[in-house]
Amino acid sequence: MYVLRLSLGGIISFLSIMVWNKTRDTAWMLIAISSILQYTSTISQILSSLGIIFGKPKMIAGVPVFPLVLSFLPQALTATALIWFLVRSKKR
Repeated sequence: MYVLRLSLGGIISFLSIMVWNKTRDTAWMLIAISSILQYTSTISQILSSLGIIFGKPKMIAGVPVFPLVLSFLPQALTATALIWFLVRSKKR
């Protein structure tokens, strides 16, 4: 399962970087950043589950900050990009 997640995430991240280089459109850039952050989240989860990442996570109000940001931010960026697409298409 790890190999599949890493392989597909790597392909998606590579393609995102290619899209990022080809376009300067804000919505597409947000999608690219979102997919790269999602891959970062996958790598972090795998390293943590394998016991490679050690140390006490930084907590705010009893919630680990880094995993929360890595799980929330890609979805927030994707939602922002989709809203950006909708607003832009409505103006046309």
